[in-house]
Amino acid sequence: MKEESLKNLIDSADKILIVSHAGPDPDAISSTVFTLSILRKNFPHKVIRANIEGASLDQYKKLFNTDLVSNDSFKDTFNNFSPDLLIALDMAGLKLLSRTDIDSILSQVSKSHEIVMIDHHEELEHPYARTYINYFDNSCAESVYKVFIDGMKLKPYDNYANHLLLGIVGDTGSFGYLERNAESTFSITIKLLNEGGNIDEVRTLMNRLSFNELEVHREYLKNLTVVDDYSYSYISDLFFENHKEIPDAEYSAANKIFVQWYLKSVEDAFWGFTLKPLRKGEYTISFRSQIGMMDLTKLAIHLNGGGHKASAGGVVKANSDQEAVKIVQDIIEEYRKEAFAGE
Repeated sequence: MKEESLKNLIDSADKILIVSHAGPDPDAISSTVFTLSILRKNFPHKVIRANIEGASLDQYKKLFNTDLVSNDSFKDTFNNFSPDLLIALDMAGLKLLSRTDIDSILSQVSKSHEIVMIDHHEELEHPYARTYINYFDNSCAESVYKVFIDGMKLKPYDNYANHLLLGIVGDTGSFGYLERNAESTFSITIKLLNEGGNIDEVRTLMNRLSFNELEVHREYLKNLTVVDDYSYSYISDLFFENHKEIPDAEYSAANKIFVQWYLKSVEDAFWGFTLKPLRKGEYTISFRSQIGMMDLTKLAIHLNGGGHKASAGGVVKANSDQEAVKIVQDIIEEYRKEAFAGE
């Protein structure tokens, strides 16, 4: 079993680094905090750290010690710590570890260090990871529960239930996005509730908005457009340029709430996308649809991305916000039949 291979890798490593994708969502944060905490409890003599590039954890300070996870660049963290084992969580591809080009460091890392990926997205190529674990759950939080508690039989720590519920509630949209394995999701959730988990507490923390996030929300609402059966919105180049004080994590938090509340709920739209400037010449895209209507990975794959059937993302290369919108709409026009047929 792959859990046995992972246990052997952990036993043989002195220093372990746990990471997830840059600009993390609640599931990335959840699975990272849980994995760090349960490994530290069960392997107290090892040096174990966690880093998520660009993470902002202040809104979760009532849930866990936010100093647990650093938010430095992946490259700097890896070079300074030099771990024996890298455990990457909740990402379809390791390039999502950083907002900067990391091909060179990934190539270097994979040659001399062990890389383990634990993921739950539709499977893509993972050339750098020797060990790959994917149960295709509705959240990575469920997957790390299966790996470390069910599989490796590690002892849990205090308040672990709420840490995992954060990821489950976040990635399922409070159980609205159950693409597969619903029985498993509810089974684990019930176990966590019996262990003292509180869904309302987790949802309240997850949906809390800062004033910066409200500004981002307002920009999305201003630019919201409905085209036939889909809607879209974007963060304009001008807004992004004039609000450099807003960190990427707050853009991500505002986007998550916007796509959940509005993208599929205005007029006749049941799916759609948002765009946000990433860096010069690139924009991140988030797709969402109602469950069972289409396979958004059929669109995302043409935009340097992937994900789930009802929730996917990617990167659009364009010189302006309007050009980015046009590129996505052209992809939709060309591949929408394939996306609908793929469900």
